[in-house]
Amino acid sequence: MWRLGARRSSWWLAGEVEAVGAAVMQFAPGERVFGVNADRFGAHAEFVCVRERAPIAKLPSRNTFEEGAAVCDGAILALTCLRWARLRRGQRILVHGASGSIGTAAVQLARHMGAHVTAVCGTGGVETVGSLGAERVIDYTREDFTAIAETFDVVFDAVGKPRSGAVADWLGAVGRSWRPTLASCGRTRS
Repeated sequence: MWRLGARRSSWWLAGEVEAVGAAVMQFAPGERVFGVNADRFGAHAEFVCVRERAPIAKLPSRNTFEEGAAVCDGAILALTCLRWARLRRGQRILVHGASGSIGTAAVQLARHMGAHVTAVCGTGGVETVGSLGAERVIDYTREDFTAIAETFDVVFDAVGKPRSGAVADWLGAVGRSWRPTLASCGRTRS
């Protein structure tokens, strides 16, 4: 059972372990933890009971509860989308919006899955995104990534807001605007 910190949502949470069951070996009362209450909604409560095998981990002392819970948001959404896209080892993926919460998680998870990652972000995120494992990082403020002559098995749009002009044409709804960019049998996720 955890006493929750200040940051929580329906699923992701961070807090301090209040009590543990007799068979629990990984956590002890007083430890700071963060994770996802994947079994059910309800992390808004003052106390939440989760299984030891749930996706939870010890929160480093340098991180706040707010930071711990926020990490879960991008990671769980990115993982869900990558699973939906059936990303496999050796495939090529483009991650648009690679420097945000969902995008940074998508880059790391895609590399972990063995994919070849091309990432798109602004100037401020280029170094960070490159350090996360992207094989190629495109700074969209300096290079027109909509004009690249490559194909991808998966295009992951982590930006999620309306766009206009060439970007909208290139990252538009699934249809003919994707065809030049996606390899045969490629998939989109936005």
